Amino acid sequence: MQAHLKDGRRMLAGLPIMRIMGILLLAGGLLLAAGCSSVRDHYHKPVSHALPPPAGTPAALRIQEKTADHPADESGFRLLALSADALAARITLADTATRAIDVQYFSFHDDATGNLVASRLLAAADRGVRVRVLIDGTGAIGRDRDLLALDAHPNLEVRIFNPFKNRNSSTVSLATQFFIDGRRLNRRMHNKSFIIDNQIAIIGGRNIGDEYFDARQDMNYRDLDVITIGPVVAPISETFDTFWNSDYAYPVTAFHSRPPKPDTIARRRAAIEAGSFALSSAADIDALLGDGPLTPRQPRPTPTAVQPRWHWGAAQLIADDPLKANPFAPKKGPRLGEILDEMLPETTNELIIITPYFVPRKQGVALLAGIERRGAEVKVLTNSLASTDNLIVHTGYARYRRRLLEAGVELYELRPIPAARPKLLFRGQRSRGISLHAKAIVIDRRVTLIGSMNVDPRAALLNTEIGVLVDCPSLATAVAQFFKEASEPDSSFRPRLLPPNGQGRRPLCWTGESDGQEIKTCVEPRASLWRRACARILRIFPIEGLL
Repeated sequence: MQAHLKDGRRMLAGLPIMRIMGILLLAGGLLLAAGCSSVRDHYHKPVSHALPPPAGTPAALRIQEKTADHPADESGFRLLALSADALAARITLADTATRAIDVQYFSFHDDATGNLVASRLLAAADRGVRVRVLIDGTGAIGRDRDLLALDAHPNLEVRIFNPFKNRNSSTVSLATQFFIDGRRLNRRMHNKSFIIDNQIAIIGGRNIGDEYFDARQDMNYRDLDVITIGPVVAPISETFDTFWNSDYAYPVTAFHSRPPKPDTIARRRAAIEAGSFALSSAADIDALLGDGPLTPRQPRPTPTAVQPRWHWGAAQLIADDPLKANPFAPKKGPRLGEILDEMLPETTNELIIITPYFVPRKQGVALLAGIERRGAEVKVLTNSLASTDNLIVHTGYARYRRRLLEAGVELYELRPIPAARPKLLFRGQRSRGISLHAKAIVIDRRVTLIGSMNVDPRAALLNTEIGVLVDCPSLATAVAQFFKEASEPDSSFRPRLLPPNGQGRRPLCWTGESDGQEIKTCVEPRASLWRRACARILRIFPIEGLL
């Protein structure tokens, strides 16, 4: 599957290229893809909803104990800045579940961490826990046999959101379907949630895969999630139900008339178990709901502001409707991006934006410039050209970089390789490469948005997104500390405009540090000549609305 589509976003961002390829396909291939959808005429799709939270379980009792000291309208949040904590939290919750697990992700990889999570979901299903898994169609390409084997468990059901209806995963088939049905396939479910017993949830930027938990050797992501308890969990479950029961969620069995044979199921389960690994330390529910560490700390202590602890405040879930996946459906309710457009101008002192893909467009530049003119500071952390995993999207950011700097916005671009001293990484050691994947916004060190949404046109107009908006100064401070560490000179480059030169133009330069020595360059730092050349060429194409 990874060979066909390493990242659904890369494929979607390259849609114009796919359209050109589609024109060159043989007419027979076009007719085949148009007329031979593998969706069956009749398939079973029962409606189901979140189960009531259990009472009297160890988790329920601990949650009741923690929430008793806080107002009924406040929810609790624990920031998962460390990759080890984020993985341990998911495994602990899956092992703790007694009634239901609901999992919704853009991608759920077939790799070591993916197999680890899948093995714990199967173990929960063995105990009688109802497990529902909803994966975006791009994350299911080429995995039908694996997903059918999981779905064969009587307590585990898999559905695919907005799928490629012809299940041939060849490049020709995928390109042909984009050519024919691109308006639909260009819209993706980007939601990410992990819900246990309708009483504890994890929401944030991580998908399920090695690179999200610092388990790959070549490239890993710096990311953010939160564990949450309290009244905000119920709307997270309701959102899952809305997507699960929508017309755009297809049972994996809708594409195949024959169920997998018992020996096939046994082989797939054995492969999952063999492909996973044991965590170096197993957290328990008391550690998860306590204020201590989930996993062993790094050699250098994590700063106080991001030490694992619970933060409390009024919270609101903001989520797009699944109808957003239908390009012809009328809009239902305000979209997450529109809500942000209304909130950000209320900034009075400081606005912090953390996003791997930052394409503000003209209206975004005007909005941030207006905040600066009113005396508030605007700070943005995004990927550098050298660290980004999406070159095309980076060109959409570079197009507006100079205007943002002229408006007074502080920009920070994460370096591809972090400093030697451990910070917020999994094992406290150097990775060969690192890319920003966290998505958060902090307004006036009080209100924080954490979720799946990037600040770009795709998130605003095409993908469905989800996030929690929390009124809590201590959580805002913790996320601001995450920003501070990631934006330090030995972790990020800072682009600046120099004084005007002889031609009256202000050159753009980048500053940073390496081994205590200042770095200053007037070309995109750490990016190869070939990568810089490609970026300049791609900037010519009018594809901003697809980024």
